[in-house]
Amino acid sequence: MRLLELKMDIFGRVQGVGFRQFVKKKADAHALTGFVRNRPDGSVLIVAQGSRTALQHFLLEVQQGSMLAKVTRFSYLWHKQSNNYQDFVIAVNSGFIQDQKSSFTNLVGSFFSKSSIPDGNL
Repeated sequence: MRLLELKMDIFGRVQGVGFRQFVKKKADAHALTGFVRNRPDGSVLIVAQGSRTALQHFLLEVQQGSMLAKVTRFSYLWHKQSNNYQDFVIAVNSGFIQDQKSSFTNLVGSFFSKSSIPDGNL
């Protein structure tokens, strides 16, 4: 079977709310490999590999988001498999403590961003 790769950029309230764990659970359920990683700008990067059918189902579930997450926008690109990932992991750019601190900072920032506080000017 020919594997494909799906690269997704997810924006919104997706850090500090269990979104990466949600993504990993969905990826594992579809037997996908790859990773999910927080980005410094508050978005999340997902690279997943598997069959087209599994990736399409995964894409639909990730767009819905987890219970506490709020996906406001996303983009995705289909590729031929570029790496050979053994399983699906939650990737961390820095140590665990720094990762959690960054997630919390981005979560708090998402509550106070201009787009989430109505000011009466539409």
